[in-house]
Amino acid sequence: MIEVTILDAGEEGLLSPTQVKVLNLGRFTVDQDGFVTLPFVGRQRTADRSPESLQKQIVEGLRGAAINPQVTVTVVERPSSSVTVSGNVRSPGRFPLAGGEERVLDAIASTGGSASALSSTIVTLVRGSQRASAPFDRLVGDDRQNVRLQPGDQIIVEGNEPSFTALGAFKSTGEFKFDAGKLTLAKALGRVGGLVDDRADARNVYLFRSQTETASARPVIYHINLREVANFASMQTFQMQDGDILYASNVPIVNAAKLLTVLQKSPPLPAAPAPEK
Repeated sequence: MIEVTILDAGEEGLLSPTQVKVLNLGRFTVDQDGFVTLPFVGRQRTADRSPESLQKQIVEGLRGAAINPQVTVTVVERPSSSVTVSGNVRSPGRFPLAGGEERVLDAIASTGGSASALSSTIVTLVRGSQRASAPFDRLVGDDRQNVRLQPGDQIIVEGNEPSFTALGAFKSTGEFKFDAGKLTLAKALGRVGGLVDDRADARNVYLFRSQTETASARPVIYHINLREVANFASMQTFQMQDGDILYASNVPIVNAAKLLTVLQKSPPLPAAPAPEK
């Protein structure tokens, strides 16, 4: 919402019939398309323009109707002049637009920044029925992507960090995040703490990788023998991918011990009935 005031220093100008040199046109609401309709000058575009630029445009529209017009445009602050930032940020919430010059990165900075790695952060701007997304790096590197905000805009920050899962006889199991292209198989095994010495079968470690880009979508299974020293050189260049699953199997004696434990805990079978005489 803006407030427009016209000042005319001429004696035969627009305001001369009432002998008043100042005319407050009132307050006007900018529509969803970024335009506002004003008396005497008609429909004017306000989106991506400063108040000073709009003032000059209104003055040009008053030429001929006023002798020496001067115009003041004031942006009226309202509670609705705010944007919402949500998603993977440190302090999500609603933030006011103070001067109308704030951009997407300004709003994200007001939340304390993204909580995920910037290289894997996706920023989505929702404005009415329109939605657009861009990587965080593009907003930083291309000023055209870092657009000015409008009241009611919604900014959604999402982390898209790749991860791998470790299962079986590793010292640490679960899901582990990593930066794409920066984690080798050797580093991944170090991330999980290595194998459990008294359980794991170092000859039989497996990596399961889904091939979603192929028609069959069948996983590829890599067999890793950590007893072979030559394999360590390959592990230092083998890159992990998002969704990889590492599995460390148990040595056969551990599986046999588990089976023996199960048998020991099994309830005794009932005795067979005595034969009839």
